[in-house]
Amino acid sequence: SLVNTGTTIFSSPWLISICWHIYLKLQVCPYPLKIASVFYGEETDEFIESQKEVSVEDMSWAERVPALILIVVMFFIGFFPKTVTESINDALESEPVYAQVEE
Repeated sequence: SLVNTGTTIFSSPWLISICWHIYLKLQVCPYPLKIASVFYGEETDEFIESQKEVSVEDMSWAERVPALILIVVMFFIGFFPKTVTESINDALESEPVYAQVEE
């Protein structure tokens, strides 16, 4: 039978947890900006002018190729973990070989 227990979606623990995390994130996010201004001070005109001369470049192919290899390997192991774990499990399950020492 359907019994009204008095609980609503707003009294569920997961919703309270999500709301609490959102509240904390909103409270904490502005602090790094305040800390940066305390340590580095306000931006001077000289700093602003020097940043106009600096250009940010994209990654070169010498940087892209290793990054792409790492990403592909990471996704491959993520989607097919058995390829790695089978060989590890086989090595761990085998009988250890001890050296025979003659006295």
